[in-house]
Amino acid sequence: DGVVKSVSLKSDCDAKVFCSAGNDGFIRVTDTRANLHSSSLSIENMHENYCINSVKWQPANEYMLMSTSFGRNIVINDTRNPTVPYLLLDEHLPVSCTKVKSIYHPTFYDSGKYIVTTGEQSTCLTTYEASSGKVVCREDIGIRCNSITVHEVFTQQPILA
Repeated sequence: DGVVKSVSLKSDCDAKVFCSAGNDGFIRVTDTRANLHSSSLSIENMHENYCINSVKWQPANEYMLMSTSFGRNIVINDTRNPTVPYLLLDEHLPVSCTKVKSIYHPTFYDSGKYIVTTGEQSTCLTTYEASSGKVVCREDIGIRCNSITVHEVFTQQPILA
């Protein structure tokens, strides 16, 4: 149903379950072992009718998904209770920012213990505790960036891209 903007495998070791999201505002969890014409789970209306630009599974918790849109919030969903968000994170954005104009991709690091993200109209990097949503660190890095990547094989520190 429309443009798919992001896909995430549930596990690097098992490509049978994945989630996808896009312009229709739905997150769809699909198990490829099931009927090919239906998703196993559909999560809707978590992003104030914005399209969803990024979706990722939490590596340490098979039930948690993180997604972003052009709205203010990073949304964490628990697939066992998909009708309400588990966490809404918005402290990575300035209060004056009511709508995000660029696509950004927060990521998990330290095996899913933390979420690290950039923010619209900001040169800050914000780190949240993934289980509680508490801001652990907010640091001005001096540049604006939309995406970060973490290479945990070599370092636990996020590498900006």
